[in-house]
Amino acid sequence: MTDIFQQIGLQGIVKPYDKRISKKELFLHGKLSKPERDLITDRVEEVRLMYVLNKFTFPMESVINETERFDCIFFVQVSLRKELVTQKMNRLLQEMIPSPLIIVYLLDNKLLFSSAKKRLNRNEQGKIVVEECHQSEWIYADACDDFLEKISLKNIPTLDYKQVYTAIHENIYKQANSDIVKQVEGSNFYQLKEQTEQYKLMENEVLYLTKKINLKSTSLKEKIELAKNIEEIKKKQQNIIS
Repeated sequence: MTDIFQQIGLQGIVKPYDKRISKKELFLHGKLSKPERDLITDRVEEVRLMYVLNKFTFPMESVINETERFDCIFFVQVSLRKELVTQKMNRLLQEMIPSPLIIVYLLDNKLLFSSAKKRLNRNEQGKIVVEECHQSEWIYADACDDFLEKISLKNIPTLDYKQVYTAIHENIYKQANSDIVKQVEGSNFYQLKEQTEQYKLMENEVLYLTKKINLKSTSLKEKIELAKNIEEIKKKQQNIIS
């Protein structure tokens, strides 16, 4: 398998931390139900904290204020035995490790990356709120060089920890939505994401209306009206990507 951490500029530059995070720690922190614990036990081989970027291992400027704290970046590797719906595991790890965290899932010859923006909880000192989770599509390890290059420390600005984490976080989103993103224009990431999310909402609406058209209970008159609605939505989609 492709050496992920070498390709993203960590191996050979940053000393590996490589510490196992026990499933017991996850269970205690997440207050998981027995079925949830059983699922993780069955499908997760192991969880390891692979690398930590901080002032000792990879010095950069920190960004700390009332709402955010970027003074390090953690990289965790989750090795899977079987496929797992990763969203729950993402949130569990992001809440357990309050620092900026990149999660890399491994399954056979495939990889999946996950990240999240967090803010400091003003009401509870030391607590964080996970606000925005991104995760990539599953990528075959022998076909992911382009994505790994985009998130490599060799190819992104490394002035401060926030800048590095944000660059990786945004590229994870772009990989997950690549078919739309490559057609959308935006002067910055937030505009690009807004356009992409609008397109996806319209796409879901088209699917919903198409299912209604295909119902036997839908009258011919309703089908004609639904078809017009679909055509209007598709025109709006074209305006977004044109």
